[in-house]
Amino acid sequence: ACLYSFATDAAEIAPDWHYGRQQEDVTAFYRLALRRQLPLNVIGEEEILGGILKNYDHLCLYGTKALPASVHKAIEAYAAAGGTVLCPDDSPVKVAGAQPCAPETAVEIMANRQPPPVEISNPDITCREFRAGAASYFVLVNNYSDRYWGMRGWWVDLAATFKDGTLVTEQSVTATATFRKPGATLFDLLTG
Repeated sequence: ACLYSFATDAAEIAPDWHYGRQQEDVTAFYRLALRRQLPLNVIGEEEILGGILKNYDHLCLYGTKALPASVHKAIEAYAAAGGTVLCPDDSPVKVAGAQPCAPETAVEIMANRQPPPVEISNPDITCREFRAGAASYFVLVNNYSDRYWGMRGWWVDLAATFKDGTLVTEQSVTATATFRKPGATLFDLLTG
């Protein structure tokens, strides 16, 4: 899981306007995980206080700049109980037992500990697994244009957003998908 901190959002508003940086950091981390075929849930502080961390092996604090004391205490208890907390080296939030590392390293640590059910040879293809009863559904998406996600798009400057958007291209891509579970029947559904 990756924390999206309301306290950080509030702290980024005043005294200097930095609102949106955490959103960019969390989104960048989520996209790294997605390109590695790693499922990642974004959770909030209220969910941590509600006990959700028991459902996760890892908690990532990329973009977190401030935490309420109660949430900080819950995260330290999670780490003390064996949960892995990953954060950047320069994190202003210091959590006892946390492992500082770059976001790319954190994604690889998680993927190596819990390999994704499908390995894809091309990072432009993303895959998510959904389950319904005994069936697993794998949705593979050509996300070639996702490589442009870092271009700013703000509703306050639509003209610049649309101008930058003309630089984005779409391309067909090829890839090999290797499913870890042998013997499954594969059905294909094309849309678009």
